[in-house]
Amino acid sequence: MPILGQAPRIHCFLIFREIIHEEHLSEILFLGTLLLFSGTLVFYENLKVIARIEMYICIDFDGTVVDHRYPYIGAPVPLAIDWMQRWVELGARLILFTMRSDDGDGQDFLTDAVDYFKKNNIQLFGVNRNPSQDSWTSSPKAYGNIYIDDAAFGCPLVHIQSFSRPCVDWEKVGPAVEKVILESR
Repeated sequence: MPILGQAPRIHCFLIFREIIHEEHLSEILFLGTLLLFSGTLVFYENLKVIARIEMYICIDFDGTVVDHRYPYIGAPVPLAIDWMQRWVELGARLILFTMRSDDGDGQDFLTDAVDYFKKNNIQLFGVNRNPSQDSWTSSPKAYGNIYIDDAAFGCPLVHIQSFSRPCVDWEKVGPAVEKVILESR
């Protein structure tokens, strides 16, 4: 067991959903078998941290979450909302990764997409960027473990009669992604 104020030589701690890097170890206090950080307790056993890998999922909007009706919001793709809500419940962090943008002239197409997620009680971790990557890269590409996009090579698609073109098949994508999330724990 570590002595109060001393930390073992490790590279990072993963505390629930936040990564605490080595440079922040001075902020961490060890209390018996519990680790206290910003009011969050995490079990600490045999000098090993019980860790969980963050799961970042970048999700396109048109053709993935809703039918292609840009600049309008199309009909919901069946099961998309249910699966995204489930993934958030499992601890995944969703990043809206779309070509939609706000043009400043009152045509707020990106804001419309973000509002769609809010109206459907789906928490977004980021919009066209992953906030957690700011400390380790200046790349404009949003980092994700999984990218879901109807235009992605190999993404399962379904043809829905009333839709303008094929969209993501959430009956296949949903369970496959859930399996990856659960296996990453």
